Amino acid sequence: MMLSADRDRFDQQSNMICAASGSIQSSIDLWTIIGVEEKEIPELKRLDKLLNKFQEQSASGDDLENNIDALIRILGSLCKHHYTVFEKTDITKRERFFQSISNRLQPIGKILKKIIPHETWKALREQTQLLEALCKFNFDEKPLIFAVKALKYINFSKALENQFINLIDEMRREYPNILDDILAEEYKKLKNNREKIVITVLGSTKSSKSSFINFLLQDEICPTGNKAATARLTKITYGQRICLTLKSSICNTSESIVFNDTRELLQKAKEFIILNNEARKSKLCEDEVLIELPINELKNVELWDVPGFDENPIINERVEEILKDTNLTFFIIPQQDILRQTSIDFIKLCLNQHTTIDDKSKSKPMTKICFIISQIDKYKPDGQFQESKHSFLKHIYDKIEQELKIDFQITDYKSSNQFIPMCSNHLHSIKDYLECCEQFIEKSNQWFHDALKKEAYLPLNRLLKFIKEFSNYDDLFRQEARHKRMEIIFNKRFSTFSEELTKS
Repeated sequence: MMLSADRDRFDQQSNMICAASGSIQSSIDLWTIIGVEEKEIPELKRLDKLLNKFQEQSASGDDLENNIDALIRILGSLCKHHYTVFEKTDITKRERFFQSISNRLQPIGKILKKIIPHETWKALREQTQLLEALCKFNFDEKPLIFAVKALKYINFSKALENQFINLIDEMRREYPNILDDILAEEYKKLKNNREKIVITVLGSTKSSKSSFINFLLQDEICPTGNKAATARLTKITYGQRICLTLKSSICNTSESIVFNDTRELLQKAKEFIILNNEARKSKLCEDEVLIELPINELKNVELWDVPGFDENPIINERVEEILKDTNLTFFIIPQQDILRQTSIDFIKLCLNQHTTIDDKSKSKPMTKICFIISQIDKYKPDGQFQESKHSFLKHIYDKIEQELKIDFQITDYKSSNQFIPMCSNHLHSIKDYLECCEQFIEKSNQWFHDALKKEAYLPLNRLLKFIKEFSNYDDLFRQEARHKRMEIIFNKRFSTFSEELTKS
């Protein structure tokens, strides 16, 4: 119960609110603005009435506090239970929707801050900011947008390699007896070079690898769950239809199924990809699953979902083959595991696959591996040390550098494009999810650019290596004229490479 003096104070403040908001016109229905049926989001009608109620002169102090609590609950429900509606709605409509709510709340905002308890005001502000973030987030910019640039860089790298092939042809004509045996293997590699970028997602069992891939694809494609899910190597690539193929290693046969939508695909994928405990250790794990999706971002891309490296040694040999062909690697480290020894050992294997023969440095800048710290939205400070999330992530970042002898070349993890904290879905925390999405899109674009640009340097690096090898052949450089001719060929190509790389 409120005392008489308190009642008078709230009545006076309510009148102030009404005076401040009396000029606000009730705009178009909120559900009309966002473009949904009234019954699709029932909270909108209650929200509309509540906003109008703030303008009624009959509102008492008690009603005001109750209405604010109701407003906080409605805003929270909108974000939590209707996330997918906002995700599918055009950003222009979402922005108009939030602006309509903001216009009706803004005139009374300062007064509310003075009237309601601090904690209530804080909760209202947080829910309003969350709704604003949801309404203004650009869902059209997909997490896999970095792969859209693949073709550009593949073509760029291909152009350089074609120049390299021309150089080899020219040098072989000049010195056929000496250079054929040295250049034959490299020549074959270049001629057979594929035109796809291979991206592999690695990590221990239950590290959220499949959840991360679903995040990249913005759809439930790979099975996930509380228990270990992925038991078979799964390759995801572009296709004109939604299709799943199981390639049996035992029978050497293939079974393909075409689906109408990804929900049907997911149900079948659970049968093909998830195996029971005994089967997870059997030869069945050597079977491979191919998923084709009509997603433009997957053009020129092969995306591999690999079972946990600490689970089944049967497929390790095949995984190593995939790693040899991999251009870019996402290594998933769950925040609760930090960096176990098994993870360290396996990451070292990955690093060896990405190390060039010429690189003899102890601390290597590995641009082709990006570390994803998963489930960061579930991080809870240690009860004893109460370590902040920032300190915790800094600790992991430093540990990766020290344990793996990797040179990130940047001291601050927040600025590193190769270290990205992630939560892969919005169910636990929409705020964290949207922040992670934004950060991932920004960082992955730059990381992808840097890594693929380095990929374009490889032909030049190989050329330098071969030129050094030629110096071992004394008869090749015995005559000064021949030596100068070799330098002319090399310098001509080198300058061309440099010009092309500068343009990128």
